[in-house]
Amino acid sequence: MDAEIVSMFIHLGQIFGAPKSLGAIYGLLFLSPEPLSFDDVARRLQLSGGSVSQGLKTLKALGAVHAIFVPGDRRDYYQAEMRLRHLVAGFLRESVEGHIVNGEERLGHVQQLLEAGPPASPVQLEFVLGRLGILRNWHAQAKVILPALLKILEAAPQ
Repeated sequence: MDAEIVSMFIHLGQIFGAPKSLGAIYGLLFLSPEPLSFDDVARRLQLSGGSVSQGLKTLKALGAVHAIFVPGDRRDYYQAEMRLRHLVAGFLRESVEGHIVNGEERLGHVQQLLEAGPPASPVQLEFVLGRLGILRNWHAQAKVILPALLKILEAAPQ
């Protein structure tokens, strides 16, 4: 049963473009009744230290894993976040918010490229400008929707 649940998290992670090790690490911690050390994770999943290190770093940045202090032990231990709203909010902040922030700059760069060397024909230029307008509209909507969605997630019951 444990292997099947870990496999489910691996598959879920891959849907979002995450490496298998990320889903496996989260799945293992999700199933563990007690926090696990770095060495425990590496040994149980038979992963390299580099994979475990990168996986834990990414999961911590997403808010999916927390470092836990265990009295009498100098090692870090890790525990999975169990609140779905925290997982979703962390994913949105880490994966989507950065794209929205630099989207304005990237759209400006596309506009500069158009001004520097417009497409071959006026029809093509009109088409590209129309599509750029759609991208600007999507960007504006995302700038409103993401903060609202994060507020909803923060206000959701535990």
